[in-house]
Amino acid sequence: MVKIYIVDLSVMCLIGIYPEERTKKQKLIFNIEINSSSIDHSKDDIAKTIDYSKIENDIVLFVENSNFFLIETLANEIANNILKDCRVELVRVRIDKPEALKYSMSAAIEIEKRKSN
Repeated sequence: MVKIYIVDLSVMCLIGIYPEERTKKQKLIFNIEINSSSIDHSKDDIAKTIDYSKIENDIVLFVENSNFFLIETLANEIANNILKDCRVELVRVRIDKPEALKYSMSAAIEIEKRKSN
């Protein structure tokens, strides 16, 4: 099993349920874990693995153009998009929303999704 990580990806987007949250974009921090057992380790070829640069770019583009109320829904959609790659078997998406709470550094959600057979 190969695990690929995208760590502390910072993206600005419109997110939140309160009226004051709907007026300007907020920073979200993404941590993604992608699991696959169908990557060919013996080849030094990007076509034989999962291109994490492409995944990062896809996430940024998707998130910057999104308009969700809940980070839970956003995490679910990102996980579903990553699972479309036939080599991905399991994905974990964690989203931190800094400054969402008065006394805490962040509120966060983590979702784990496995490819259904």
